[in-house]
Amino acid sequence: MSTKAREDIDREVDEACYREPEYVCAWASGLMVTLLGSLPSQDPWRNLSAAIYPGDGRPPIIADRPGVPAPSVTGSRSAKRAFGTRRDVADMIVPEFSDWYMDLALAGVAEDLDENAAALIGFASHDFLSVLEAATYISSALVEERKLSVTSSGPTMREILWCAVTRVVHRRRVYSGQDDPFIVSQMFEWTVRARRWVDNPDPGRLPRVQQELVEQVEPYRIPDEDYERFSFT
Repeated sequence: MSTKAREDIDREVDEACYREPEYVCAWASGLMVTLLGSLPSQDPWRNLSAAIYPGDGRPPIIADRPGVPAPSVTGSRSAKRAFGTRRDVADMIVPEFSDWYMDLALAGVAEDLDENAAALIGFASHDFLSVLEAATYISSALVEERKLSVTSSGPTMREILWCAVTRVVHRRRVYSGQDDPFIVSQMFEWTVRARRWVDNPDPGRLPRVQQELVEQVEPYRIPDEDYERFSFT
């Protein structure tokens, strides 16, 4: 796509993030939960703790796991280290160049994640409501910041969600390769699911929705043994 086309699309998505934040957050949250849920159960990306520490004095948003304490700052962590750096993918891919931008397998993950994007992936490794709550808070905080300041040096909600979603897509493709119909199908599926959720955000519906997701994911789930087969750790 041309640079102008990308800029036009980015601008439209930026507008959507502020016009319909609930819908955009629900779409990205659901997509990440679904894709992470398709990974082997022992993959570190499925077993993250996460936290967001609001700057307005509100209590932190935390999702931790036994043996994996939540990070002390906004972000996420695995059992071994803080999550959001190049090291997260080095367990499955050996770099061919010191400059990762030269490596077709790693160019898309050459940059470290923003703390909020890292946190969202961590929350998405738990469940839909956890990551949706985190994404909704981040979106609301950015809207308030936008009201108070004409200029902002931090990433937009589009950029945060883009970084988180594409990083999760990259992880799935490490196992499945580029020609993976499951990723694209879930992107479209969640345009419908997210709208239904926004129109009727009832947590009581979650068990049925979760069961539907499990049934859809199962035929495309990466076998558990594949992580041990392909990882270098």
